Amino acid sequence: MTKSQIATTAGLNLKKKPPTSSTYKVQIHFKTCKKEGLNKMGNCNSDGAAKGQNFLIEEIHDAHTAGINCTALSEDGSILATGSEDKTARLWSTKTPQCECIGILKGHEDYINAVLIEDTFVLTGSADKTIRKWDMNTCDCVFVFRGHNSLINRIICTGDFVFSSSYDRTARCWDFDTGKI
Repeated sequence: MTKSQIATTAGLNLKKKPPTSSTYKVQIHFKTCKKEGLNKMGNCNSDGAAKGQNFLIEEIHDAHTAGINCTALSEDGSILATGSEDKTARLWSTKTPQCECIGILKGHEDYINAVLIEDTFVLTGSADKTIRKWDMNTCDCVFVFRGHNSLINRIICTGDFVFSSSYDRTARCWDFDTGKI
């Protein structure tokens, strides 16, 4: 399956292609857990998991050029996002036997500490004191949230609002669409 076929399967129309070289090989293991008829990732108890059964991804090849600090999985489980010390986030297709990079998000000036996927957007929090909102279809940064005075520790999203915490000892609430605090 080609990268464009993978992107189409994942519902994306990506124009940028990732490089083929790799420095790190990362292994990520998921277990299958059935709850209310849906597959969920994470630690499953004995009544929910098929023992030894892997779900989604066994390995990531052609990974970042430095350590991976954070990961996020799309709601439907089709895209995995990783944030790295190399100042990039990468998008990975989880619908193929071998996980393939389908997009690279470049723009942060320092390493990425936090990543999340909300609808068709990826949010990344960095040691450069910013949060960036990326369009998964184009891999373009569509907005930069500024206001923290130190590195971003964590970000969460409710759909309408983005909440962030920082090493500057503050937590902030941002409008998801406008970026206003």
